[in-house]
Amino acid sequence: MNTSPPASRSPLLRWLLPGLAVLCLATAGLWLIFTQVLRPQAVTYAQFQALLDTGQVSRVVIQESRATVNLRPPARPTSVSLRLPSSLAVPDSPLIAELDRQNVEYQFQTPGQWLNLFLAFLPLLLLLGVPAFCLTIFLLWLMRRRTAPENLSER
Repeated sequence: MNTSPPASRSPLLRWLLPGLAVLCLATAGLWLIFTQVLRPQAVTYAQFQALLDTGQVSRVVIQESRATVNLRPPARPTSVSLRLPSSLAVPDSPLIAELDRQNVEYQFQTPGQWLNLFLAFLPLLLLLGVPAFCLTIFLLWLMRRRTAPENLSER
């Protein structure tokens, strides 16, 4: 009769699943914060025009067909976002003349390319990273299996 305790799993495997679960939850939480909580309130173009006509707009940042609008201090919320009609998202539109007339600071920005670069390399990272991770886990399992427990010689 063998009275030796059952072999326990390696610490790597014991913490792998909970660690991945915590990592996934943290990633989901950060995604939620950055995409929902910190996003400026969306308004329509008519609401933006009303804010502009009443002098509440202090700064406008236009990026493609989206605009982020900073409002003057007493206003709540302090910033809003809107989707511009395609004819107003160009530097020589009537909107620019209205912003100049209201003495509003404005800026045109080009979108960052880091996300596109990451998305371009994502398939390559997955094709190389997932097999490399699986191979590493397999080799660790194989090395653990090859090291014989000391209790086997007592049988």
